[in-house]
Amino acid sequence: MSREEFLKNAYESINDDSRFAETKNTFLLTFNSAVLGLIVAFLTSDKSLSCFGKIMVIIFSAIVFVATICSLISFFPVSPLRKGYNKYLIKNKKSNEPKFMFYRYISSNFNIDDKDNVTKLGEIINKKLGIANDYSGIEIQYLNQIIDLSCIASLKFFLFKLALYFEIISLVFFIPFFISIL
Repeated sequence: MSREEFLKNAYESINDDSRFAETKNTFLLTFNSAVLGLIVAFLTSDKSLSCFGKIMVIIFSAIVFVATICSLISFFPVSPLRKGYNKYLIKNKKSNEPKFMFYRYISSNFNIDDKDNVTKLGEIINKKLGIANDYSGIEIQYLNQIIDLSCIASLKFFLFKLALYFEIISLVFFIPFFISIL
């Protein structure tokens, strides 16, 4: 396999993973919107709900709303959050084995400047394939696209994971509400 074919396959793989992350966020956004609509309809129609039940529903709704916002942010990969994502939201463990999909992790682990990303990724690929360092224009373009798409895909997966954490936390408030209406 030539280096260009390898880079093309790596790019297509990361692109597929990015689409998968976007699909998961779309499902979560749709589901949460339906849940929030159901909660609003329930609160406006049922006047006999106890004060405790109303408080639990409001807390549950607020947490689900935060999860919905996390899913919504994932559709805007070029955002202010993307700049701070590396420094504040991720705590990385140092590893020796690079993962091509999440190249962002490598750059944050070893404090690699954005200008050096293409060079470093190229060195990693050359070491794995045993090929010299002469790059064609298309290969450099693939390297740039792999890095950019990896950043986008990792942000989408991170926001989906964050939204799922909020969903799990919201269940802590939904269960007492559900028990109170029985």
